[in-house]
Amino acid sequence: MATSFDELARRRTPAVRNEWYELCRWDPCLPPDSEPALPNELISAVIDACRHPQPIGWGLDPALEGVIAQFTKSSEPADVAGAQLVCLAEAFERVVVDELPEHERMEAVRRLDMVVQRAIIALNQAEVARLRAAALTDPLTGMFNRRAFTQDLERAAAHHDRTGEPFTVVMVDLVGLKHINDTLGHAGGDAALQAMAAAIRIATRADDRGYRVGGDEFALLLPNTILPEPDEFVRRLQQAGAPDCTVGIASAPTDALDELVELADHRLYETRRAQARVR
Repeated sequence: MATSFDELARRRTPAVRNEWYELCRWDPCLPPDSEPALPNELISAVIDACRHPQPIGWGLDPALEGVIAQFTKSSEPADVAGAQLVCLAEAFERVVVDELPEHERMEAVRRLDMVVQRAIIALNQAEVARLRAAALTDPLTGMFNRRAFTQDLERAAAHHDRTGEPFTVVMVDLVGLKHINDTLGHAGGDAALQAMAAAIRIATRADDRGYRVGGDEFALLLPNTILPEPDEFVRRLQQAGAPDCTVGIASAPTDALDELVELADHRLYETRRAQARVR
């Protein structure tokens, strides 16, 4: 069967592609102008995968992995891309399977279904991963958000309980964001926030993690670090291009594990009040 299907499918690839396009145009689950991405590459990969489908539990066939990853990035949302793959299977059945000897058709359909279903699963997994990442990311700065900070702080605390390894929480406040918005507009405020995020990335280590946790508030988790000097930390940020900012720092085990964020916030506002008195 594999040889007959493979030979016929390769000869009839243009017809499969045309039928696929037509099915996508008429499928009620798809927009009228739906046009699959990477049609030739995907058709060829499906033919390759149908030669020897992966056993149950082995996941997506290697012949499809790279193409499905590109298809996921290039195509419509996952529900549309999944419907397009269903149409592709139907196109193969109409153009290729129906032309096979009768005794080979059932096996061809079984292999097609297995290959396409696993491709749809891979699409859905990629979409779930994208949505999870979006749920933990601040869209303006590209940094992790407050939800991610809360999750990572819980993990860091649990790791500290198990191993005793120290870690530090740094709260960072961008000074004067309201004034920037009032004088330069929200575009100016957005640029300042993005500059703050970029400076945090430059000034921290690969294992450190940065978050935007509020309008003008950022947080950092620094593993294996105890109470860095606040003024030195601010200098590092400003040398990396940060706007005017204030920091507050707390560390475990020097400070109470369940009060790190509150202590860092308190120290930040104490520093800000001290700076205001000096000014």
